[in-house]
Amino acid sequence: MKRFVLIIALITLFSGITVAQESTKKGNRGLPESLFSSQLIIESKNEIGLTAGQLKNIEDLSKQLEKETQSIGQQIKAESDKLLKLLSTPKVSEPDATVVIYRILDLERQLRIDETLYLIRLKNVLSEAQQKQLTEIKSKQVY
Repeated sequence: MKRFVLIIALITLFSGITVAQESTKKGNRGLPESLFSSQLIIESKNEIGLTAGQLKNIEDLSKQLEKETQSIGQQIKAESDKLLKLLSTPKVSEPDATVVIYRILDLERQLRIDETLYLIRLKNVLSEAQQKQLTEIKSKQVY
């Protein structure tokens, strides 16, 4: 039974990470109205009058996020491998598994923080007028 609970916890962790990563990659689904994905900004760059400097800032922010998420993703994979190894034993040490699960959750939390800060930084690159235009564009999108 304990093994089953740990497996469910692991599946939940992986699905949460995937959702968090996809929300910033795919677009606006799940984003608050006042935040904008890099995809929406880039697709609307001509319409909102994005400058070359703003575009460079967005590219730099995107590269920085990618670097950070890759690092965290590697750490999550390493911790997940540890958890899988623990789960493969006939008797799973709950204290050891708990430590690993908490490490994974801490990494996932950091990933979500990084992604949210990225979206805030993207917003801060834009002027008020551009933000207003993107809000209008975003409201017309159908998912």
